[in-house]
Amino acid sequence: MVDFFLRNDLLYIFLYIMNILFNQRIKELREEKDMLIKDLAKIVGHDATLITKWEKGRHRPSYEVLTILALFFDATIDYLIGLEDEFGNKIKSS
Repeated sequence: MVDFFLRNDLLYIFLYIMNILFNQRIKELREEKDMLIKDLAKIVGHDATLITKWEKGRHRPSYEVLTILALFFDATIDYLIGLEDEFGNKIKSS
């Protein structure tokens, strides 16, 4: 039973780290393109306040919007959500 809780805790920690990485990566990619938040909002079809929430970790995009972001930034969804580093190497959870 303890093993179950330990794995569950590790999963939550991993998901938390993935969320932080997404926040940072979206902001970095946007800034690399010298884009304002409102510019990115137009591309994904959402309000600028939602983009701000993504960058601050208060909200996460849908799968469809993740796909648009990946295509626009020429990145993989795995990179955006923290499952892959900038070189395409998979990040292991164990």
